[in-house]
Amino acid sequence: MTVTGLPHKIPDSPDAVTAHRATPHFQNYLSQIGDLAERATFVLNPVSAT
Repeated sequence: MTVTGLPHKIPDSPDAVTAHRATPHFQNYLSQIGDLAERATFVLNPVSAT
């Protein structure tokens, strides 16, 4: 799943979230915004608009 406006795939399972949080990308993000990254996690499933 790719969300409009975001340049990367959003993790959609607990294992994927854990793996994503271990990436250099997320570690850099976390170092810049502190604990907000941990408090504002949303894993959503797409819905049909038709």
